[in-house]
Formats: sequence, C-alpha cells, structure tokens
Amino acid sequence: MSTDNEDEWIKTGLVLLKQGEYEESLKCFEEAIKLNPHSLEAWCNKSLALLYLRKYEESQKCYNPILEIDPDNADAWVQKGVFFESVRSF
Repeated sequence: MSTDNEDEWIKTGLVLLKQGEYEESLKCFEEAIKLNPHSLEAWCNKSLALLYLRKYEESQKCYNPILEIDPDNADAWVQKGVFFESVRSF
C-alpha cells in the first residue's frame, strides 16, 4: 500500500490486527507514526500489536511518547495498566 494518509494506514492496521496479522498491522501503525509522530491512535495500536507479538518491552515503550503527547490521556493510562496486568509486571 502506498499512501500518505495516516488514517488509511491506521484503518488497514486495525483490519490486519483483527485478522491476527500482527506483523503486518505493526508495519501499518509504524507508517502512520512516520506520517504523524503525534498520532495517539497509531501509538496505542502499535503497542497493542507488539503486545500480541509478545514483544512486551517494545510494547511498553510505546506509552512514553503517548504520555508525552498527552499526559492527561486517561485511555493511555488505562491501557498502560492493562499492559502491566497482562504481563504481570507490577
């Protein structure tokens, strides 16, 4: 896919994520982030794809830019908590 549209990359990534194509979905979210490094949606979904790939440390690192962009983002804090719960890292 060749597009300069961040939303298209995210939509495609979400479809692939739901189909269990985690590596391919990850590539889509990374392309969206290249287009817009401040995309909370792309960062959150990248973290989720990495979590499904059991790349826990990489997944956790996605929360740093998310919370730098929007430190009051309740969804990001909740997802970060879900992440730690899922890998039992308290």
